[in-house]
Amino acid sequence: MNDIRDPLANRARGLFDSAVSGVDAATAARLRSARRTALQPRHAPIARFLLPAGAFAAAALALGLVWHPHADAPATPAAAVATAAGTGSDSLAASDAADLDLYQNLDFYGWLATQPRQPGAHPAPAGD
Repeated sequence: MNDIRDPLANRARGLFDSAVSGVDAATAARLRSARRTALQPRHAPIARFLLPAGAFAAAALALGLVWHPHADAPATPAAAVATAAGTGSDSLAASDAADLDLYQNLDFYGWLATQPRQPGAHPAPAGD
């Protein structure tokens, strides 16, 4: 199959070379310039949207930091433990064993709070 295309390719190359040799210098310069322009990467459309997108992202971040929707929400059990524990070890040493047992089982109490109530179940007395 290459034998059939070789004469055709040779003839096409000869016609191309003869057409190129007849081009004047000004046309050749314009063709080279057009070729360079066509081969350059086109980053302009992407760069045009980066500045507004970055400004929008920065504004959204600033708005999110200023307006925090969960600022009035109650503390989670882990946050309550961290608040109750304080920063020093004195507060943990001063708390009694019942409080420590409560803090150690916070995951269980959190799970228990999410479970549906059984019909006919009585709430525990508040004093115990």
